[in-house]
Amino acid sequence: MTLSDSHNSSSTWSEQVWLLGLPKLADFVSNVRRRTEGGPQADEGELIRLWRAAASRYRDLEALEENIADTVEIRELTAAMQPLADRVVDDPHFRKVYASLPCAFGLVELDKLIVYQQDVMIDHVARVRERLGANPTDEALFKLCLPFDHAVPEVRIGESAGRFIFHSPSTDLRFLGAELLRPDQLRDFVPNGPAAGVIALVVGFGSNYLNVVRVGKRLVLNNGYHRAYALRALGFTHAPCVIQAVSHLDELGFAGSSLIDANAELNFGAPRPPMLRDFFDAELAHHVRTPRMRRQIQVSYNASRLNVPE
Repeated sequence: MTLSDSHNSSSTWSEQVWLLGLPKLADFVSNVRRRTEGGPQADEGELIRLWRAAASRYRDLEALEENIADTVEIRELTAAMQPLADRVVDDPHFRKVYASLPCAFGLVELDKLIVYQQDVMIDHVARVRERLGANPTDEALFKLCLPFDHAVPEVRIGESAGRFIFHSPSTDLRFLGAELLRPDQLRDFVPNGPAAGVIALVVGFGSNYLNVVRVGKRLVLNNGYHRAYALRALGFTHAPCVIQAVSHLDELGFAGSSLIDANAELNFGAPRPPMLRDFFDAELAHHVRTPRMRRQIQVSYNASRLNVPE
């Protein structure tokens, strides 16, 4: 089902797939009003009907597929993928991001991955499918899901009124944190005088590994929603990914997205949580058109000089 019957192509609009039925009705109606093409004019009664039908579908699935998320399959990587996994382990980005919790590699069953993200951008999915190409090899599939070359998307950088402004069509652009560096770590830059220390404000992209978090028998998709959706749409049943093992729910905060922690009761306690397969259920997944977005990151700093008593 769809919330918009408009199929006119436009560079200013992007098609998305939304899952309905589990988000609160008021949140769904508000999102349609604020974020979609024709949202302010949408028929509120029709929105309620769509949401109600999806909520009813989830109630039916609770009876038909109780605890199905506990049966997700994990296979070993193929022989062609094993040496590529070694290269991921040697990647400094991997060692930095996955140092806190035990992790492993495997081919995970896509259909039964629990999802907390409830929207997918179809134009992004199309780019993923184009990158993968026709009849991909095991190596191509692995590199799509677990890249170790880390190609950087387009970024434009400007400065205005004491702020550094970063623009990218990739919504993965993010602030990566502040780091205190030694003066000898400076390269190709000569300050106005001898440096006592260097503060780096880092803007960039995520490590971009397809990643799931494992609690008991369940797997929650943490990163790589568009790639997982694209692979499932192409007929793949399993995909290579990093599996982080969580032995206690208190560890979820160290596993990545705070939304996994925030939705822990639904993800790990519900008899039938939302899963990736739901994006392909006509009663649960709805196509909408939203404004095409670019990610902007603004970084600013402040320095003050004081004389203080010793």
